[in-house]
Amino acid sequence: MYRTPLTAISLAALTLTTLAACESDDDDTMSAAACDAYVEVQSAFFGDPAVLATSSQAFVEAAPESIADEAATLAEAIQASAEDPAAMETPEVTTALQVVGDQVYDDCDADEKLEVTGIDYAFEDLPEEIDAGRVAIRFDNESDTEEPHEMIIATGAEGQSAAELAGLPMEELFQQARPLAVAFTDAPDQHATTLVDLEPGSYLVICTLPVGGFAEGQDGPPADPHSAHGMVGTLTVV
Repeated sequence: MYRTPLTAISLAALTLTTLAACESDDDDTMSAAACDAYVEVQSAFFGDPAVLATSSQAFVEAAPESIADEAATLAEAIQASAEDPAAMETPEVTTALQVVGDQVYDDCDADEKLEVTGIDYAFEDLPEEIDAGRVAIRFDNESDTEEPHEMIIATGAEGQSAAELAGLPMEELFQQARPLAVAFTDAPDQHATTLVDLEPGSYLVICTLPVGGFAEGQDGPPADPHSAHGMVGTLTVV
């Protein structure tokens, strides 16, 4: 099991990032209402946990019949993870994340659709610049060393540039950065989908997980984060 200060955030936010979609009258596709509601939920995730719980249940009600069971599995795990982060770490949740995420990526009406790969240790196929608007990102883990990988998108809480954020020590980073979206993959050959509205500006893209991970209860300081080995970048939105 891998633990960082953001692992629980990554897992729960990853769940939320896979529940959005585009408008359709087909019961087997995501609706525009579900997509819009998802964006609100993702924002709520980084704030009041009570709002997150309410919003995640609203996603269940908006989800199409084709993924109703998976949406319910995710919502239950999100709500349980407030007290027990391990609730997000079951095979059933992993499967639900990918099933829902695939439908989100296929159905969602986004201004930009990206496919980004996490390797040891870099983000491949991450563009330097994209247009503002709704962005769908499928994040694939292609680690050669059994590493988990995450893709966090953050902006400065008080206007710091992505370059300034990237230079901060990890213990200070998320005191100043404001996470907007995250996709987390627990192991190679997994993928996750996130959907986020991005305004013009400079964004930090980073993986904060420790090299090699660490087991719960392990003594000693955590290993260097993946970002210290190059898994960090910037994204300009115009």
